[in-house]
Parts: sequence; C-alpha cells; structure tokens
Amino acid sequence: MIQRLKSLSIKARVTLLTLATFIAGLWILFFFIQHNLQKDIQHLASEQQYTTANIVANEINEQLNDRINVLKGVATLIDSAVMADQAALQAFMMQRPGLERLFNQGFFITDAQGEVIASLPIEMGRVNLNYSDLPHIAATLKDGKTRISSPLMGKLTKSPVFHFVTPILDSNNNPLGSLVGAINLAQPNFLDKITRTPYGKTGGYVLIDATARTII
Repeated sequence: MIQRLKSLSIKARVTLLTLATFIAGLWILFFFIQHNLQKDIQHLASEQQYTTANIVANEINEQLNDRINVLKGVATLIDSAVMADQAALQAFMMQRPGLERLFNQGFFITDAQGEVIASLPIEMGRVNLNYSDLPHIAATLKDGKTRISSPLMGKLTKSPVFHFVTPILDSNNNPLGSLVGAINLAQPNFLDKITRTPYGKTGGYVLIDATARTII
C-alpha cells in the first residue's frame, strides 16, 4: 500500500490527503453533532417529563386541597351542642350528601377520645369504633391541626385507605372531636383519572407518599 502511494505523483498524493482529511473531518463533525443532538434530546425529554409531572402533581394537590377545604368548612358548622346530641349529629351528616361524592369511603365524626359518634354511610357500622390508635387522628385531636394520612389498611374494609382529618373546635379552639373523610384506594377514586392517564405510548405515573416511602 505504501509502495503504491509512493508511486503516485505529488498531485495525486495531495489530492488523496485532502480527501482523507475531508472525510475524517466529516466523521468528527458527524459524531460531534450526534453527541450534542443526543444531549439536547435527553434534556428536552427531561424538561417535558418534569413539566408533565408538575402539571399532574398540581392537579392532585388541587384535588386534595378542595377536599380539605370542604371538610374544614363543614367542621366549622358543628358546635358543642350538636356534638353532645348524637342523633342531631347523624342528621347533620345526612344533610351533607356532597361529602360522599368527595370521599368514596364516606366520612365520620369522632369525639375527643377518638370514638366514632356519627358516620356515613351508616351501613358501614363505624359508630362506636375507636380510631385513637391511628397517629393522624390522635395528633389532630391533640393539636387541632388538619392532616392527610399515609395509606393504611381500613379497620372494616381491610382495603388500603387514606384519611383527611380536620378538628372540630369549641369556642376556645380546643378540639371537641374530628371530622374524617376516607378514600378507599381499592375502589374508583379521584386519583384514578390522573394516575391512569398514559404518558406517551408506554409511560405512566407513580404517586408516592414521601413520608412513608410508599407507592399510593
């Protein structure tokens, strides 16, 4: 090969060298463009994923806040006189059908000791059950703060549920009890239409409880 190159004229050698340099330059340029294009595509895809996830997260957050605000609003309508009359309390709850549309496992009211004194739907049989062993309910009864629980197994349904808990306060802002809305994750609920929406052809979403590190 070297002998054949030596036999070529200087002009032919220069031409071949120029051509080889040109081809090498094209390959270097090709790999450079490919590398940068790949990085740009990855960066763009990452930004799109982040934006989409952020939109979904904001929608979930809005749904959560809506339920919290409704519970808080209902809790402010309950005073110590109503809390002392279990029949009146149950009648009060039955006048709030909108809550059942927000909480697919219904809702219930506990007294200051965590015992259920009114509940919907009635057929679930939650009345007289005590929920003070659940950390989120016990904490709300103690400090009067609204909470959303981590997923847990329902006492009666034995299905994964999570609770929205808000305090029922007296005139001195001391907890008289709690109002609890329940979401059963094993039944159709507001999270389904969000998390079951596909991302592209093969992608999807996973909702994680960051505190418990549990996939909801």
